[in-house]
Amino acid sequence: MTTIRRAPPPDGALLSPSFSSAFSARYNMHQMLESPMPSPALPSIVPRHGKKPPKPPYLRRALRWILSMLKWVCGLGLVYWLLLTWGWKVQRSEEHRMSFPNDFDRSYEVDRSSDRPAPRVISDMPGAPRWMLFLPPQLAYPLKPSVYADVCQRSHSLSTRLRQSTLGSAKSQESQSYYARDPTFVDIGETTEYGQVHAVKANEGLASQKPLVNEHSKETKTKIGLASEEGTLCEKSLTYVLETTDAGLGKTLMGLWLSYGLAEKEGRAFFVDDSHWSYGRYTDLFKPPPQPSCHPPALNHRLPYPHQARHLLVSSATMGWTFGHAFLRHFQEARKDKPDMQESIFALARKGYNALFDLAEPDSAYSSARLSELDMQVRSKGGLVVGIHIRRGDRHPWEVQYEHSYTPLETYTKAADSFISHGSYHQSKHHPAAPTSEKKGKCISQIILASDDPDIYSMHELSNTSRAQSQISLANKAALDAALPTSVPHDPNNIFSKFVEGNVGWEGGFFPSIYWGLGNPSAGSVAARGLREEREDPPPSELSLKLRQLVARAYLLDLNILGQSDAVVCGVSSVSCRLLAVMMGWEKGILGGRWKNVDGKYGWRALEEERSRR
Repeated sequence: MTTIRRAPPPDGALLSPSFSSAFSARYNMHQMLESPMPSPALPSIVPRHGKKPPKPPYLRRALRWILSMLKWVCGLGLVYWLLLTWGWKVQRSEEHRMSFPNDFDRSYEVDRSSDRPAPRVISDMPGAPRWMLFLPPQLAYPLKPSVYADVCQRSHSLSTRLRQSTLGSAKSQESQSYYARDPTFVDIGETTEYGQVHAVKANEGLASQKPLVNEHSKETKTKIGLASEEGTLCEKSLTYVLETTDAGLGKTLMGLWLSYGLAEKEGRAFFVDDSHWSYGRYTDLFKPPPQPSCHPPALNHRLPYPHQARHLLVSSATMGWTFGHAFLRHFQEARKDKPDMQESIFALARKGYNALFDLAEPDSAYSSARLSELDMQVRSKGGLVVGIHIRRGDRHPWEVQYEHSYTPLETYTKAADSFISHGSYHQSKHHPAAPTSEKKGKCISQIILASDDPDIYSMHELSNTSRAQSQISLANKAALDAALPTSVPHDPNNIFSKFVEGNVGWEGGFFPSIYWGLGNPSAGSVAARGLREEREDPPPSELSLKLRQLVARAYLLDLNILGQSDAVVCGVSSVSCRLLAVMMGWEKGILGGRWKNVDGKYGWRALEEERSRR
């Protein structure tokens, strides 16, 4: 093998610089011409003693840029976090300072001159700060719905802040259950100073306050010894205020029944306040509720919040606090199937129905006669009485397909016919006069109908139905014009002829604007102004109350007759449909399948807030 080596330089090259330079040039040129080009180096198979190969320059620059950017981001994030924390503390201290002006001062001592209902912090008690709900005794009670709603909201906010500062965020969240007691709340009489102030005011107000619906009269109190004995005040109570801005009667009934069931479950005396009810006196529509054996507390002792208050007040404005998410979490049984989750809530409403739904005369006598008539004509022959309730007006279905219109009438009739076709044969086990054929069962069964739209009764799809009751009925314009004509001869040549407003009927269903305009000439024409303020001022006239009570009596009679049917078909979006289920009972209506909802696939629920779109 031939090896090419570099020749050594001449001897004199290292001695003479000039010679060395010239010789190097010639030698290098000669070497480049004579020597072959070096072979390209192959990758070494010998390890380089742990040294990593150098990274490309562009990769080193990118890594340095990324590291510098991370340092900047971390630095800016730290500064932002410090500023945010400092600003949050300043904001909290400012909110805390602004949330306690005058009425909410932390150094609060009972301000006897204040006339504003509000929660207040008490600092005259040992330990952590606590709060109470102060309702001045000199105000007119019950307060307006918006005032109760505002008081509940402010009390909840104050209670949450105090619990978080006292217990911490984690324990504060744990105390959100329905029956969890707020350790920062001070009820009436728990502080000496506060109790003394209100004890005097309560005694002054008891004699002048308007009696509740089921409160004992003075004569009854004297007979049973409530007027003179000490300790006659109810230990715990729940007062349901009927005042509402809702023109309908269904939500009021549901809230009333639930409140009664809840009061009975919690061992509270139950009272009803109808001071500002738009339908007038409670006893004009119902018989008086059961009377407790104690008298109610003073007006300013009935607190809408929190639920642990000894004397609780519930109204349409406070339903979200008494029957809100905490109530649903406590009473809904999550381990059961979906249709059975509401059984406990249903039971509360059922107790209220059994105790309170007792119509006044003469409606009670008419209902009994009508039910006896249905028994003789239908049930005695083995047939079924199937009720249909159709809600129109301002109430639209929950089902997405019809949410801007109404459920077709054929849907109701098909559901009712299915009950008659399949239900008549089940009567043979319990009734000797049961039909022997499907055709005979359809002939002797009867479908009864109730609706807020008087035009529904004349629809051809419902020609085989009869009215649930004919004692009181809502009339359309055609019927009113036939009974009370208002038209006058009109001279087309006389431009000064007097305008006479026509009759306004209930065609289309129940609308709040028509309700608030009943018997009120200043309400306008067909498009009545409705309820502009949350409390009518001036109060409704006697004529308005009579007309409203007629509407309420017609509605209650329909409910009472339909609720006694063998099966009911209705839309769950209407509160009346849910009330009918309560009237039928859990076993018969829900488990037995005799309550049929034709508005989507929703099940029974007491409150509309529980509904969620699919």
